[in-house]
This record gives sequence, structure tokens and C-alpha cells, in this order.
Amino acid sequence: MAVGPETLNPEPAADVWAAHRNVKLRFAYDFLTYLSQGIWSVAILTNYLTALTSDVQWVGYVEGMQGICMALISLPAGYVADKFGHKWVLRSSRAVGVGAVFLGVAGVVLQGPREFLLVSSSLVMWGVYFGLANPALDADFANSTYAG
Repeated sequence: MAVGPETLNPEPAADVWAAHRNVKLRFAYDFLTYLSQGIWSVAILTNYLTALTSDVQWVGYVEGMQGICMALISLPAGYVADKFGHKWVLRSSRAVGVGAVFLGVAGVVLQGPREFLLVSSSLVMWGVYFGLANPALDADFANSTYAG
């Protein structure tokens, strides 16, 4: 699709809320995602991982792995979303997110020596999820708003 002045929607930005359902959904998604991520990552996760390992250093390693995975996946995911469509990338991210939830729940429920490994794997998958989802969501959001 060619992008230029002829493809821009001339309607005022005030109509964004009425015209585009994706904008509302994106704001709701961001609010809920970052609210829950803030509660989990900041308030609970640090204490939980410290209790599992008795070493604060492992908390940094796991959080670092999550961030590195997100950074490494974001650029290829943006390219794939532009090349093959946002829906394909969003569906892939949804599958990764569901896997991350199952690994995280398994890690918390199944007490034992594999608990840290399961929770760490879940956090790495969350990094992959956000790396896949965010570029496609940002592009979809940009396509749903007016220029100007």
C-alpha cells in the first residue's frame, strides 16, 4: 500500500474515538497489560524469585533474559508484520502468550526443583510475546489513527 498525502484521512483527530475501535482497544490493552505487569514484575516477581533462589542476582539474570528476548524479537517481528500482515504476528504472539501463562502457572503450582526453571522460561516467553505483539500493535494503532 502506498503511503502519501492522498492516503491520509482528512477528518479531524477528535473523531478518533468514534471512528476507530482499535484505538479504544489498544488503550484498554495497554492499561490492563501494564497495570498487571507492574503489579507482577515490581511487587511480586522480585520477592518470589528471591525466595526461590535465595540470591538477588538471579532476579537480574531472569529479568535481563526477558528484556533481551523482547529486544531481539522486536525488529524481525516488525518486519514480518509489515511484510505478511499484523494479524499473523498477533496470532503468533497470542500462542506464545498462552504458553507463557501455562509455564508460569505450572512453575507456581508445581513446587519443586523445576519451579525456578519453569518460571524463568515463562518470563523468557513473556519477553518473546511482547517482542512479537508490540510492533504489530503499534503499526495497527498507527493505521487506526488520523495523520496530523
